[in-house]
Amino acid sequence: MNVTYDSAAGTFTMANGDWTNTYPISDLPKWLAFYRNQQELFPRYAASYQGSVDGLEKLAAELRSDMM
Repeated sequence: MNVTYDSAAGTFTMANGDWTNTYPISDLPKWLAFYRNQQELFPRYAASYQGSVDGLEKLAAELRSDMM
């Protein structure tokens, strides 16, 4: 999963192959919680959600470090 941030627009985009979607940066915690929850609810498929979790966690960490 590729996650990019557009600071001018205040959005982040998740892209994987042909699938892509853009969300307000304020929704980042919600989507990270969603994908983590999917891993817990469907442990058999947890690996398929790991790329999304990793990408969103990386963006969250980058945003935190930019605020310091």
